[in-house]
Amino acid sequence: MGMLGFFKKKKFDMDAVDYSKLIEIARILSNDNKGLVDDATLMANDYEKFRQTNDKWCSEMWEDSLDSHSARLLIAAYWFVGYETAHQFGAYIDWKEETEDILWQLKSTIDSLGYSLNLNKIIFTGEEPTDEALDKINEYFLAEGYTLVTLDTDSDCYHLFIVPNEKMDRLIYLGQSIGYRFFYDYKD
Repeated sequence: MGMLGFFKKKKFDMDAVDYSKLIEIARILSNDNKGLVDDATLMANDYEKFRQTNDKWCSEMWEDSLDSHSARLLIAAYWFVGYETAHQFGAYIDWKEETEDILWQLKSTIDSLGYSLNLNKIIFTGEEPTDEALDKINEYFLAEGYTLVTLDTDSDCYHLFIVPNEKMDRLIYLGQSIGYRFFYDYKD
């Protein structure tokens, strides 16, 4: 089942969803970047205005077959990672991405977040499939006080974020409350 099937099968009472949780999720994922938090605030409080403000980008990302709840979550996932935007607080990679490309994207993410992580400390054979490379990267991050977390869109791509370990439980809780699933075990 692809990404769209994942969002279609989830049924939420859209009136009961507290989209203000997107604001705190953005704070955690961006290391409290004001620009992203402001974007998440607009997305949470006036989604139509967010779409109008970012009309070209949203029109390229929007999937008409999705209900508004699923579309908002999907748009937020891509916006938070920085897909085709001016900011980058995560890495968007394919399931078969080369290790060097993963590291290049994560380096930009680390720089944007202002974290002191040295990806050169991770030893690769160069033959690792993507999930093994992500697991090695996460092992290093965990030892440094961070987690490499994926926002699951049930697609063949990863929306990767670097989150301080002490904020992981809160992030997972917030995500579940609005219909997101975050994971950080790349062995399966």
